[in-house]
Amino acid sequence: MNETIAIDEITGPFEPHARGLGRFGTLLAGIGICMCIVLVIAIVGDTQKIRDSWDAFRWDSLILIGFLAVVNQGLRYWRWEILLKKVAPSVSIKRFTSMIAFGAGSLLIFTPARIGEVAKSIYARRFFGIPVSKSVSILIAERLADLVVMALLAILGLLLLGDFSHLVIALSLFLSAVALFIIWGLSVKWGIITRIMHKCLGSKLDQVIQLVSSSQRLILTPRIVGINLLLGGISWLIEVLIYFLSLSAIGISTDLHLFVIALAVFPLASLGGSLSFLPGGLGATEGGLVALGILLGGLSEETALMASLVSRAAILGVVVLAGFASMFLLNKVAFGSEHGECDDPG
Repeated sequence: MNETIAIDEITGPFEPHARGLGRFGTLLAGIGICMCIVLVIAIVGDTQKIRDSWDAFRWDSLILIGFLAVVNQGLRYWRWEILLKKVAPSVSIKRFTSMIAFGAGSLLIFTPARIGEVAKSIYARRFFGIPVSKSVSILIAERLADLVVMALLAILGLLLLGDFSHLVIALSLFLSAVALFIIWGLSVKWGIITRIMHKCLGSKLDQVIQLVSSSQRLILTPRIVGINLLLGGISWLIEVLIYFLSLSAIGISTDLHLFVIALAVFPLASLGGSLSFLPGGLGATEGGLVALGILLGGLSEETALMASLVSRAAILGVVVLAGFASMFLLNKVAFGSEHGECDDPG
């Protein structure tokens, strides 16, 4: 039997469409953590001040915040599509199907270290015939690029803010992420990863090992690494802007200093959330936003709490809504393809 087919058959029983309970379980876990955060806020915070802050909240700001959250998700899809086309240049990838596959797979960010996002690779196999062993490297490339960008933005914000005590932490994380990127690239170039996989998996999966190695080489070219970092950087800057607008909507005067605070606080808190390995970084990221907002920005507890909730709700809310819509559409596409219907409108 072809080794590529064999390894992909291993993932067959785990296909997202057959594991609805698992998907909803991770989502419910994320919602549960959010509810716990809200409960802690209600207990610890000054309820009257929180109520007053909500009364003063500029609700019209949600239009721009929501729009930016959608753009953010769109950029992340665009990056994934570029990398997917790079690892499978001979495959015809239909835009509509790939968009909803990305949306449905992104719903599984509510898993430890976002490992559930491998569902995107499983969808790519199902609808485009791209082996999981070829596309799974994209997840590694995206996560490493995100770590580099988050750390770099945090360093810039801390430098502009003049906070050198936390600069060492951000700089260390940045250098660590860059080092991992370089080590990964050199390991692929020199065939170290291939030899390790051969030793661990044996010679029976030679074709799979070669597919993994070749896909890694394709997405580690200077041009693709640059695109990965550029789109990741723009996306994270948009998330910083969402946090900045959330602070502004609460009533803080909008100026350059406030944006610098957001630039220092949001990436650093997001790094903490990513390294916590909690589902979607829930709890750790919000806690970091509150603590760093108070420490670095001099925000009140109530303001820091509200800004963290509004910004995170907007960013994750778009992922959840797009995910549910994509799941519905993906099932229709799957049904249509099984019955010989067109799966890509227009």
